[in-house]
Amino acid sequence: PIVISTPIHFVPDEHGGGAELHESDMLLVAEDITKLKDELPQRNLTVSAWVSVTTPRRWGGIFSCIQDNDDYEKGWVLGYDNSNFTFGLASMAADDGNGAMTYLAGSTRYELGRLYHVMATYDGTTMKLYVNGRLDAQSATQSGDILYPGSGPVSIGSYMDDNEFHPHEGRLMDVR
Repeated sequence: PIVISTPIHFVPDEHGGGAELHESDMLLVAEDITKLKDELPQRNLTVSAWVSVTTPRRWGGIFSCIQDNDDYEKGWVLGYDNSNFTFGLASMAADDGNGAMTYLAGSTRYELGRLYHVMATYDGTTMKLYVNGRLDAQSATQSGDILYPGSGPVSIGSYMDDNEFHPHEGRLMDVR
């Protein structure tokens, strides 16, 4: 079950629906990735959400299953930076001993408060980032199975690892 840190405000359906997240909100899927090890994708990944950003962040997070501490880089994250949506992933084939993350930054600049459909895919050879159904960035730098960290949180609505928490501020809905 997802742990919700504070009561979440939901936007009425007649205004588009979804959860309106603020700085103190956190949706924790698991405190430790080891609890989900058998449920997380190993090679083929698709993650998507409808999202609006009200506060740009260098490390904004929509869905994260990551450890990125200096040169220790493992897992994946769908998120955004100060102006664009992003997708980061580390794979077994690119592992340098501590992992090596590739971050894609899309070319579509988001508008504050506007809803976007953001989706990332990985098929073991190519990372792709889509915004509103259009391919926005891709890379073939990573290959093979996804390289997960040995421990760490899995969260929706934040970029979160053992030593960082960057909450999403804006609307979030239909996360898959």
